[in-house]
Amino acid sequence: MSHKKHTLNPESWVQLHADYLYNYAISRVSKVEVAKDLVQETFFAGLKSKDNFFVYP
Repeated sequence: MSHKKHTLNPESWVQLHADYLYNYAISRVSKVEVAKDLVQETFFAGLKSKDNFFVYP
C-alpha cells in the first residue's frame, strides 16, 4: 500500500488554528498561561511530526 505525502504549510498553522485551540484549551484549564502553553506544545508536536503525516488514498 502506498501512501500519498501531503504538503503542509506550518507557517500558516498559527493564523488558521491558534484561536480555536486557545478557546478549547482555556475552556478546559481556565488558566490563561496554561492554555497558551498547551497551544504552543500542540504546534510544536505538530511541527515535530509533520514528516509522518500522510493522506490515505
